[in-house]
Amino acid sequence: MSIENPYHPPADFTPAPISSDLRSTIDTDELDIGGIFRVTFQLFKQRTVDFGLPILIYTLVTSVLFVIYMRFFTSGFIDLISHQMASKAGAPTPAQFSRIFGQFFGVMMLLGFISMLLQAFYSLYITNRTGDCFINSEATAGHTFLQTLRRYVPFLFTAFLAFFPVMIGMIFCFVPGLLLMVYFSMVAPLVGIGGRGPSALSLCFSLLRDRFGKTLLVYFISLAVFYAVYMFLSIPLNMLIGSIFQPMDPQAMKGPEEMIRAFSESPFIMTTMLAGNFLNTLLYAYLSAVAAVMYLNYSREDRVNRDEETLSNTGMTNS
Repeated sequence: MSIENPYHPPADFTPAPISSDLRSTIDTDELDIGGIFRVTFQLFKQRTVDFGLPILIYTLVTSVLFVIYMRFFTSGFIDLISHQMASKAGAPTPAQFSRIFGQFFGVMMLLGFISMLLQAFYSLYITNRTGDCFINSEATAGHTFLQTLRRYVPFLFTAFLAFFPVMIGMIFCFVPGLLLMVYFSMVAPLVGIGGRGPSALSLCFSLLRDRFGKTLLVYFISLAVFYAVYMFLSIPLNMLIGSIFQPMDPQAMKGPEEMIRAFSESPFIMTTMLAGNFLNTLLYAYLSAVAAVMYLNYSREDRVNRDEETLSNTGMTNS
């Protein structure tokens, strides 16, 4: 007797399935480092549209916020510097200075907070979408979006609890904070895919008990490759910045606000920074997906046992 799927998609939509070989790879044996990379890249290849669309949407939204940030940062900071460097007769009063700085700082904090919430939702969505590809391949993107909304607040709360020990470890000795970051990288899949709450913090340690070294190497190799590519692509930006500012006559500039204006209003520099934002978006998606792949592989025995128990209970109920 078949078990009813509580997340059955609409009849008029059939998502592109991943290959049975890729799905069975997760549940058969524990993957080595190369296997984790291979499964993650094959997943992106087989479900390009599925992952590409949220990547483009997130890039567009964050790019708009970035442009707003740069424009406000430029105008606010230039005004602040100009007032500070003005003559004594034209200098702002303390109340005016506080108002200018308060507006400038307030918008910076607001945009930063919004960006943090968006990044958390985006990472959780990619995590849940990866889980659906393997566990519930018929699930639509809409279903994954709703699942992400339902698990978003528990994820934020659990991530908030994980933030403090990580920061304490970073401040006092760095290495403990780095180790905790690796352990707590399983929070998103435990909350999003596994449906856990704050208990995910302790489950991270049991899940990675004998797998910490392998997990650390996966993240280290991923970040090393990414930043190598990032540094290589930043070479044209550094050359461009040099070509822009080298011909400028420092004597002809009125002050540091002119340097800031010339930097922020250059379309070439803005375009390059937006390209960097796109690369960061790809990195977030990849790290979220690879964490979900590791979680699904590490927890395969528990998942198989739960499925067998569900089948057994269903058979007993209907006997």
